[in-house]
Amino acid sequence: MRNARWVDNYGTIVVDNVRFGGEGNRPNNIIENHSSKGKIFVENSWLYCKAKSIIYCTKIPAIVALRNNCGVQADLQTMVTVKGGDLDALVGHFFESCNIPPTTIKSK
Repeated sequence: MRNARWVDNYGTIVVDNVRFGGEGNRPNNIIENHSSKGKIFVENSWLYCKAKSIIYCTKIPAIVALRNNCGVQADLQTMVTVKGGDLDALVGHFFESCNIPPTTIKSK
């Protein structure tokens, strides 16, 4: 299962009322975005990805919107990781509200 994940995104993905993770310490990203035109909407879902990231961006997507999601505490998981470390590139592309825990954004 090397480099396995649940979703590779090249277009638009809408995740609503879905449960990801919690079965163990699977070293997988949940969503990997590979397109600057990608659109990612995740809401009303349970998100758990202790070893990797909920959303891993090899390219900055057009939009990432996280709303009303639950999961484990922020210090145990990363919500968004940006390859290459350009976190400032997310400004104007990343939106969140009512997420528990608060979002943790990292560069890699």
